[in-house]
Amino acid sequence: MSKGIYAYSRNPIYLGYLIANIGFFMMMPNAINLSIFALSYVVLEVKIRLEKKYLLNKIGINYQSYLDKVRRWVNI
Repeated sequence: MSKGIYAYSRNPIYLGYLIANIGFFMMMPNAINLSIFALSYVVLEVKIRLEKKYLLNKIGINYQSYLDKVRRWVNI
């Protein structure tokens, strides 16, 4: 479960999406791109929490041990 990129981040796809949004904001710093980044961050936080709850119910203790080892965004 914690091999490859998932050993460093529980949500690498969402992390990549947020990094891309930060990049768009840095290329074109305006209110629209800032709003897109802020809104996507909030939406992803809600989605991640819902997925975490679902996976804890579905997988149980194995997923909990994974949660204890790997952080949500980046495990440094």
